[in-house]
Amino acid sequence: MQMWHKRENGTMIEFTIVTDPPEALYWMTYKLKVSDIRLITKVPKEDKTHIRREIHEEIVARERAPHTDTVSKKRKGTVRDNAKARRKQQETG
Repeated sequence: MQMWHKRENGTMIEFTIVTDPPEALYWMTYKLKVSDIRLITKVPKEDKTHIRREIHEEIVARERAPHTDTVSKKRKGTVRDNAKARRKQQETG
């Protein structure tokens, strides 16, 4: 799967993600590493690590934050609702 990353200076970098095993790309529990990112666009050697870190930070920021927020809000809501229902049941009955 080939993807594109737009840098701050406007240049487009083509890259792909190579995981071991390949199915790990689709796992929710897989922790993406900087070494999993392969640059297809030719860039100077000294810029490669910086660009790979940029891409990694962007991917991790997008993928992890929404997932954890949704789960924690959901858990807090159900615990409170169940506790309220239990109290009402105990008082009435």
